[in-house]
Amino acid sequence: MAEITLKKKITLRKKQEECAFTFSGKLKVKLFWSSATDLDLCLFFKKKDGSVGGVFSNEYRGKKSDLGSLDKFPYMLHLGDNKEPAPGNEETEQINIASLDEIEQAFVCIVNYDAAIEGEDITYADEGGRVELQSDSGDYLEVLADSKEEGHVYCVCSIKNNDGQYALKNESRVMELGTAFEEIPGFSLICNSEKNMVELKRKVTLKTKNSSIEENEEPIGQNPIPTNIRKKLIVGLAALFSKKVPLWQASRK
Repeated sequence: MAEITLKKKITLRKKQEECAFTFSGKLKVKLFWSSATDLDLCLFFKKKDGSVGGVFSNEYRGKKSDLGSLDKFPYMLHLGDNKEPAPGNEETEQINIASLDEIEQAFVCIVNYDAAIEGEDITYADEGGRVELQSDSGDYLEVLADSKEEGHVYCVCSIKNNDGQYALKNESRVMELGTAFEEIPGFSLICNSEKNMVELKRKVTLKTKNSSIEENEEPIGQNPIPTNIRKKLIVGLAALFSKKVPLWQASRK
């Protein structure tokens, strides 16, 4: 096997700056960050036939298939969700790519999960983030994720496929969920959307990681007991019966 030597790392510092690269079956996309924040690396794409998709943490929808596969389409594999780095260290999330033959364009994005769920105003300036791309031909490219603009979604860079000629482009676009939902092909896969008949603007919220129907949906019927009250009743009854106190005595206390 021929030895592969990495070329000198090239940092795309300017927005819209592009750099060509080549690969023949192994491409690594890595997110690095040093803050104590739960950042998620996602890759969304538009196929040549116009359909869209993505690979991202399987905790959003509870589907292992969302991590992707290297043996079948999308020929991309997300290596899993890492929460936050140990103090003084960098954390990383990685996506491996075996083929981009069917892909027209892919978008490498970061999501600040907790801030998006809580609706907090944040920037990525202090996260110490960057995205690196390494190919099996030795190409080594980097885009910093240090914008001071506010938003929960950071579209760091994109990969263009022009008939087998590949290029990485510095996008550096920070946006809210609604903008990402509308403008990034495939981003809707990790969103819940609701249409309000009064408001014209689409309201979008991220799916809660590892959520389940049992935990989040109320029973169908008239006037269901609210979840918080139901839980208190269950705890109270459990404590009552554990003491084996007759109900008629408990009612007097």
